Amino acid sequence: MMFQEASNDLMGKKSVLIVEDDEGLMEALQELLEMEGYTVLLAHDGLEALEILETITPSVVLLDLRMPRMDGEAFARAAHQRMRLRSLYIIVMTANLYARQTAFAVGADDFLAKPFDIRTLLEKIEQAIG
Repeated sequence: MMFQEASNDLMGKKSVLIVEDDEGLMEALQELLEMEGYTVLLAHDGLEALEILETITPSVVLLDLRMPRMDGEAFARAAHQRMRLRSLYIIVMTANLYARQTAFAVGADDFLAKPFDIRTLLEKIEQAIG
C-alpha cells in the first residue's frame, strides 16, 4: 500500500507504527495488534519510520532503541523537531535495565521493559489513544 493511500485509510482508525529491527518480534506484534483491531505500520529502523511519518501520523509509535542506520534515540529527536510530530505518542520498548530513565531521556511518553506482558502493552496503547 502506498503511503498516501495508507494515510487516507487511517482517518478515524486506531493505528500503531512499530519501529523494530527484530523481524520476529515485529511480526508477532503486528499479528497481535491487527487481531485487536489496529491498523499497523512497520519500519525496521528510524530512517524508515521518518519516511512513513512524512505522510502518515499514527496514534502511537512503539519504538525499539537499538537499531541499525538510525537508532530509537535519534529517531525520537528527529521526530520531535518536526512541528506536526511534536505531539507524537512514543512508547519505547527496551531491554535496558534503566528502561524508564532511558525512555524519558529520549523524549518518549511511556516505556515497556523487554520482555513485556502483552496485556501491559495493550493497556499502554489504549491509554495513549484515550
